[in-house]
Amino acid sequence: MKIQVINNQKVLPIPDEWLRSTCENLLQIVRSEGKEPFKELNVIIVDDTYMISLNREFLKRNGTTDVIAFPLDDVGEIYVSAEVAAERAPEDPLEELALYIVHGLLHLLGYDHQRPEEDKIMREKEREHLSRWKR
Repeated sequence: MKIQVINNQKVLPIPDEWLRSTCENLLQIVRSEGKEPFKELNVIIVDDTYMISLNREFLKRNGTTDVIAFPLDDVGEIYVSAEVAAERAPEDPLEELALYIVHGLLHLLGYDHQRPEEDKIMREKEREHLSRWKR
């Protein structure tokens, strides 16, 4: 599986090494879950302006959000907001960004959180994968 992490924002400084390690972390998660539903996975880090437009166009919601994931044939795309991460966790926005990325990936791997029992499983998976996240 080809994995790319693309930084398309200028709000939050993100070191190149963090972007590279994120690719490695995502590959480890996919392998540990035993699912590889896509040939390619793209993670795009965006600002709120871009996230607002995605949220409005595809989810018919106003305002920004932290993460939106799209399964597109052989490609999975995860959009995450650097601004939301910086606002919610100013002490460690990269850790918050990692949470959004893991959350989006879990959606692409078939996890959901609509019902309480699903939410519990998804939150446990987030904690499990983030505990092994290498910076």
